[in-house]
Amino acid sequence: MLGQWWALIPTIVGMLVLTALPAFFWTRAHLRSSVVALAVSPAIVFGVLSLLSFAFDAFAIAWERAKVFPVLGLLTLVGAVVWLLATAKRATGGPLPAGGFVDAIGPRRPLGEEQARVRASTWGMIVLGSLLAAMPMLLRADPRLPAQQWDSTFHLNGVWSILHSHSASPFGGLAELYGGREVYYPTTWHALVALFSTPTRVVLAANASSIVLMIIWVLGATALTSVLVRSRAAILASPILAGLLLDMPADNLTMYNQWPNASGLAVVPGVVALAIIVGRRFAADLDAGPRALLRHAPLLAALLLAMLGAASAHPSSAFVLAALLLPALLAASWRIIASAIGAGARARAVAVGVFALAAAVLPFLALTADKIRSMGDYPRSGISWSYAFSHMFTPAPPFTPTTAMSIHIVVQALLLLAGVIALVFSRRTADPPPMWPIASYLVFCLLTFLAYAPIGEVRNFLLAPWYLDARRIMGAHGLTMVPLMALGFHAIGAALAERFDSARSRGAHVQEDATRPGAPVRWRVDVALGLVLLLVTGLGAYDARAVASDYVYDPDNLGKPGMASRGELAMIRRMRLLIPADAVVLGDPIAGAAYTEVIGQHEAVFPQLTRVSAKDAPESVLAERFNRIGVDPAVCDAIRALGVTHYYEDEDGWYYDFRRSSRYPGLYEVDTSTGFELVDEGGTAKLWRITACDLGD
Repeated sequence: MLGQWWALIPTIVGMLVLTALPAFFWTRAHLRSSVVALAVSPAIVFGVLSLLSFAFDAFAIAWERAKVFPVLGLLTLVGAVVWLLATAKRATGGPLPAGGFVDAIGPRRPLGEEQARVRASTWGMIVLGSLLAAMPMLLRADPRLPAQQWDSTFHLNGVWSILHSHSASPFGGLAELYGGREVYYPTTWHALVALFSTPTRVVLAANASSIVLMIIWVLGATALTSVLVRSRAAILASPILAGLLLDMPADNLTMYNQWPNASGLAVVPGVVALAIIVGRRFAADLDAGPRALLRHAPLLAALLLAMLGAASAHPSSAFVLAALLLPALLAASWRIIASAIGAGARARAVAVGVFALAAAVLPFLALTADKIRSMGDYPRSGISWSYAFSHMFTPAPPFTPTTAMSIHIVVQALLLLAGVIALVFSRRTADPPPMWPIASYLVFCLLTFLAYAPIGEVRNFLLAPWYLDARRIMGAHGLTMVPLMALGFHAIGAALAERFDSARSRGAHVQEDATRPGAPVRWRVDVALGLVLLLVTGLGAYDARAVASDYVYDPDNLGKPGMASRGELAMIRRMRLLIPADAVVLGDPIAGAAYTEVIGQHEAVFPQLTRVSAKDAPESVLAERFNRIGVDPAVCDAIRALGVTHYYEDEDGWYYDFRRSSRYPGLYEVDTSTGFELVDEGGTAKLWRITACDLGD
């Protein structure tokens, strides 16, 4: 399948550029790390896209690349000027000289050997981590085929709808999927993908976005680790550890495939990294007064916009950020309060205490909102106490169990344990890392435990933002593990290198590099350790991740979410040529008819798998009584009202734990011997032209 992905490289690169450049120069003007600046940029761009989608809809401006790209291009240009000004100001320590930018910045000094090596190794590992994350999709999934999953089908048709309505507003942009009703739904992912789509390329662009989100995730996890620990070994290990997590990106972007949720989650690590930096700068300048704090206002504004971007991609990301950052905020507040009390600054201590208390209470107040409470009413029960205990420390999705997957989970647990031990004992050093990441990890351990535990109201209240779904929670759970596992990798590598050095110093069977006498062996130990771990885990349980990709992408080996076989997909694709452009197709979306839009390029009566129409609506009449087309006049009335021209027929069967006919009973046992003309067939499906309702005209 790799050959099919080459054609998508321009789309993938274009998405990466669009989600990075409009914000990169703005953040780079205030950050020394290009990794952190790039990592947080997609969240900021998501925030901008969300605001633009709302503004464009309010002023009746069509959502299309010819109108959106110039706005983002202007942001990039202005950001580049701001970055140049900031660079010049740092170079001169004051205002620009008469010669302008060139004289201020002066000739660029080449990178030193050590700095060049650090940059090359960091970006090299980010590329490698991204490739390892994407490998199952690149090698097993055909990007021309849709991800056959309940939510994925909704999102694909959502992009197709935006391309036709030219509205990407979260307040009604997906109205077509709700029977014309303007329902709020986060549309940031749909808005982004629509900018790189045409009606016939929605599936391709959506699948390309999965690779983009994997890259953003790996980059963000690297940035987060880099602001938490100083160890180069830990920072270089973090892209691999993040890319090989089983929940996000493996499950969230293949088997479970919920693009908006994954988009919000992918940008979270970059946002957290920036939040830590902003918090540190404000804490460092508290004694310097309001004027000093005002210098950080641009970076604070970037952080707020990034948080908006994560939440606009999916609201659950706001609660993920709260769970991740609240331990850090409380720990920092405690230190500031203790310092203020010691210095006699009681007013500051009280102010910080009130702020910390408000920050701690706010997420719980948000959980009481009606919209969130309704999400907690989703009918999803826990599994068992034993299952909850087995997943709470090292989360794993319901992939096909393999030996490599079991070893991979054990290795993650060992690295995690080593990292926690190393972090605890680092308190004895002169420069200890922060301890709060352990608390953040434990918070998500609790949430994962509750998601699988067979309990009631507490679970429903706390897990409402995630629809009580452990698989949504475990993506963020895995993120909390990355810095700890990276620190564990560093600790194990350091211990092995120390033993290696001791053996060499005693004249053991180790010889020094003849070209570099006394050269350190630490990097060699880290490389060897990393290769061993990759090998023993089967490249991060590649076999299990590959099967997870096949589960939704291989029409010949689909799992429970599958809806259309290869033959049925081929029939749907032929609709473009066999039926008129204005044809409207009626069929059970769960049986594959939902792909009528993104693949067949014709409007479907039911563009999503969930029935959303009112009981007396024409859609409901057809869903319940279409098989009475010859005897019930209301059926033909509904057909005329909706402009239906064709019927997609398929055999009844089981879908998850229910029969398809139980959801759409009127679309089964239809007598097609009269009033229908066969147009095409594929697999077990048939496409009919409806002539029955013309008989009475």
